[in-house]
Amino acid sequence: MVFVLDKHKEPLTPTTEAHARKLLEKRRARVHSYSPFVIRLVDVEANDVEIHPVHLKLDPGVTKTGFALLCGSKVLMLGEITHKSVFFIKKRLEERRNLRRGRRNRKTRYRAARFDNRKKPEGWMAPSIRAWLDQIFHFVDMIARFSPLGRISYEYAYFDAQKSENRDIEGEQYQRGPLFGFFRAKHYVLAKYGHRCVYCGASNVKLELDHINPRAKDGTDRIGNLAPACRKCNQAKGRRDADEYFEELIGKGVKDAAKRYSTFKTLNAKTPKSLAASAHMNIIKERLRDALIEKYGNIVKSNDGVVTSYNRMLLKLPKTHYYDALCVDTIPLGVDPDLRIFQDYKYIGRGNRKRVYTDKRGFPETHRSRSRVYAGYMTGDIVKTVSPNKKAVLGRVTTRATLSFTIKPLNGKDKGTFNKSYKKVKRLQRGNGWVVSNFKQKPQTKKTPKVSPLPRLNLNPLGGGST
Repeated sequence: MVFVLDKHKEPLTPTTEAHARKLLEKRRARVHSYSPFVIRLVDVEANDVEIHPVHLKLDPGVTKTGFALLCGSKVLMLGEITHKSVFFIKKRLEERRNLRRGRRNRKTRYRAARFDNRKKPEGWMAPSIRAWLDQIFHFVDMIARFSPLGRISYEYAYFDAQKSENRDIEGEQYQRGPLFGFFRAKHYVLAKYGHRCVYCGASNVKLELDHINPRAKDGTDRIGNLAPACRKCNQAKGRRDADEYFEELIGKGVKDAAKRYSTFKTLNAKTPKSLAASAHMNIIKERLRDALIEKYGNIVKSNDGVVTSYNRMLLKLPKTHYYDALCVDTIPLGVDPDLRIFQDYKYIGRGNRKRVYTDKRGFPETHRSRSRVYAGYMTGDIVKTVSPNKKAVLGRVTTRATLSFTIKPLNGKDKGTFNKSYKKVKRLQRGNGWVVSNFKQKPQTKKTPKVSPLPRLNLNPLGGGST
């Protein structure tokens, strides 16, 4: 599928790759954008042709958001939005905070505390949540700019954190978690491991709470990730996880280390998975709904996850983000989801403001130039040049102050990178923060479970198609 604009840059109904190629060969169109690929007709106005509105469907996720673009019963495009990780953003913010704190201690040791002067404004959102929402809005704006957007549907789902761990939980069991009957988390952990150090077995010493998966490796403070340890073992373990430290103890021949490791594995047979993703989605679902309705109005519709699951079983589709997006809201009769090529919109941003690189202790090592523009080029621009194999290629540029740029080809067949002088490249498009690529559906490791035939019901009370 190729996006199409008229000569005044107004969106028209998307067309096929073959038709777009013919228009370019006859010089009735020119390339407007390479990432994503958009053509602009030179002799057509929007008032002269019939325009069919498109329907954008979204299946929000923490790391990937599925999307589907339909025009009536025709599936134009399926794909995924690859977000910049919210955990990566959180880690970078923590690094910046620690560096600033160290600099303040070194430079302004006696400055009065000012933390009481900082208050969060109304409607404040965590930077990781704000970044995620901005990426969604940027993508929707891009689709609306290049296609006649007539409707937006997305899945409005609630994630039950306790239900994800125990599907049989109900009633009073929600109020009786692992800490029921204990005054503190430490009392529960000590009772679970018999008031002994989980690594050396010491009992008549002061025990500390150790993270099985360390905080340095994104370990959480959940009760299932805590274990009692003496000060000596806690410090010796360091940033390693429990399995690595146990392997070291067994390798050194520590008495009963293998037995304690077996007991440890038995007590932690069901390692609790992180609930950060569930919490993230529960936070953003209402903010996403309100922001989309505020910007696009009545064309925004939300649907429950039950509708998505029903439609996916009806069409016998595998569980993927893009197929889930296709199954959001109503499905027109005669829809054919059999696409072989899918698109991935990966958000990489437009660089960062970091100008000083530090060592592991926080002291500055190297400095970057204040300017991000070299000879008129910025990192992320799409350029045309000649590869070392004497082939014309399109690539994404990484700029340097030396004016020797690194080119990464856009075509997946041309692997690797190479360097070119700024005099031997030609910019075709400025970077927009996105990398668009094609991918094929991954083979399913598990067979899709067979489901009994379901009656065709209309789950949307407003109508608009049979599901």
